[in-house]
Amino acid sequence: MGNLCGGTRRNSTTWNWTDSPTTGGDKLLDPAERTARDITQKCDSIYSTLMPLNERLRGPLPSHGDRGTQLPFVFLVGNHSSGKSSFINYVLNRPVQTAGVAPTDDCFTVIAPGPGDVDQDGPALVGDPDMGFSNLRQFGPTLIHHTQLKIRCGLGVEEFMMVDSPGMIDSP
Repeated sequence: MGNLCGGTRRNSTTWNWTDSPTTGGDKLLDPAERTARDITQKCDSIYSTLMPLNERLRGPLPSHGDRGTQLPFVFLVGNHSSGKSSFINYVLNRPVQTAGVAPTDDCFTVIAPGPGDVDQDGPALVGDPDMGFSNLRQFGPTLIHHTQLKIRCGLGVEEFMMVDSPGMIDSP
């Protein structure tokens, strides 16, 4: 099955990262589609740069072409009140994350497209083999209980997931 970014899914739950997005002959894309395509292309570029290094150094990344997650994802990291949640809401074209001046949450939030709005806690996310986050178990219950999943319908883009991280606070 193809997608607007030119990559394919090998099955219903695994993204094939080795397929290159097509660039020639693209119809005019709206900003959300262009953003999705650009992010996917950048992820492909980073992945193809990291894998030879990972293999040479016997790193922790799997040597096969799939990442194990249902879709590629964008992971946002930054200080609190730096605009991570606002950026997510902008890219997804709907309010999904609470944004504020003070830190608004203390967990990692995986935001995925789906048929309806559903919230799940970390153990449910890690326990769902179709989502591909089961390897988080190795980091223990503290991380798992500071993780949540938000499945949302009607997102501006459905070709990737986004992960919002808790804001970091600069030390004085």
